[in-house]
Amino acid sequence: MDRKEEMKRIEEEFGSHSGLVAHLTITLSMSEQPCDVTFFERGPALNVKIDPKISIALMYGAGAGKLKEMWGKIKFSNGEEASIEEIWTINPMPKNGFTDEELQTVDMAAA
Repeated sequence: MDRKEEMKRIEEEFGSHSGLVAHLTITLSMSEQPCDVTFFERGPALNVKIDPKISIALMYGAGAGKLKEMWGKIKFSNGEEASIEEIWTINPMPKNGFTDEELQTVDMAAA
């Protein structure tokens, strides 16, 4: 599948790139599963968790204004923050991470 087809699928399912990022942000905030986050204009945030306050706010009925405010400053467990517009991808990682042995077998040339 080429990039154009991928973007079409994302738009059909989530409405936009931001819709996909919002969906992943909420899901990973709720589960507190680690993830790698890449950005348009800076280095990645690796093996971070998304602030669970996002899912808590939604559970307690946060309105559109509060959600918009939260999308402007998404907090990560490493202390970094980013707006939803800065995020390129969110990639869920295994809950218990990778073992050193698993990491040693990664062939970056294949990436």
